[in-house]
Amino acid sequence: MREVLLSIFLSHCLSNVTSRLEAILSVNQKHHQKLKGMQSWKILLLTPQSSSLAKLKSMLVDENIRVEHAECRESSIAQISTAPPHMIVLECAEQGVVDLLYCQKIRYLYKGLLVLLSDLDKANFQIFALNLGVDASFSRSTDVVLIRANLLSLLRRFMPPTPVGQLEFDGLVLDLNRRDAIVGDSAVNLSTVEFDIFYHLVQKPGCVVSRDEIHRKVYKAEYNGYDRSIDLYISRIRQKIGDSLSSPIFLKTVRGAGYQFIGTAHSD
Repeated sequence: MREVLLSIFLSHCLSNVTSRLEAILSVNQKHHQKLKGMQSWKILLLTPQSSSLAKLKSMLVDENIRVEHAECRESSIAQISTAPPHMIVLECAEQGVVDLLYCQKIRYLYKGLLVLLSDLDKANFQIFALNLGVDASFSRSTDVVLIRANLLSLLRRFMPPTPVGQLEFDGLVLDLNRRDAIVGDSAVNLSTVEFDIFYHLVQKPGCVVSRDEIHRKVYKAEYNGYDRSIDLYISRIRQKIGDSLSSPIFLKTVRGAGYQFIGTAHSD
């Protein structure tokens, strides 16, 4: 009888432990999936061949960094300004010096972090690259673990991570990954400037943001007093998200002061 009771007791304890472990594993799995979806930075790898830097790419992805990979061509460089990453890693081909011209072209279009990987580690080459606008230069013979550590250090220091995900409001979702707004089930196709303006206002809910401040944010320059391009962009944003000037749901015009985001945060 004792053996039967002991067996029942042990079976009950084992069942409780198993259930507890399953619950812990489930929570950890959900937490891991959530972390995997919260990519803070985006890096673009520009290489002579699409198969290059595969190990570095894998290690960066493991750090929850969104990595895009493209062959270094004129067409790839021309598209950088449409969706600029936080960092560009340019891998030089064997000739090296020819690819330095790409550095100059990239820097003209792009103001973020630019890192060069090459086989040429001579001082003159490195100095020339830095003078062309490269922020850091590494030899391809450097341990990939050390390269990854340096890239992460640069990002942490100079590119504070942008919150990536979705901001949900009643009737509208702002997708920070796609840099667009979603109304219903459809993206409204905001332009780069339209998204920047809208996101700037969304970050200050209920606050009246002046045209001067928006102008400085978008154009990186002081407002000249007569430019009305911001008003035009606001009008286009309203049209795309289906907002009304007379009865606004998201963007309110405060006469003589600026604009105000009045959207209601979505609650489950």
